[in-house]
Amino acid sequence: MDRLEAPARPAPGGTLVEPVWTYEAGSALWAGPTYADGAAYVGGQDGQVHAVEARTGRGLWSSAPEGP
Repeated sequence: MDRLEAPARPAPGGTLVEPVWTYEAGSALWAGPTYADGAAYVGGQDGQVHAVEARTGRGLWSSAPEGP
């Protein structure tokens, strides 16, 4: 039986990208933030909703809404 040789793979290319900013929410955040009017809104595993200035990562507010 003949053996097939895998073709040589090229080295990965591209540019390594670093985050522009990070935000410490105090708990894990849910995927899929919402963006509106220059802010990103995201829910935390701890029940908090966070508003973060999208350009700088500065926290605008956090709140624990009542109810589901």
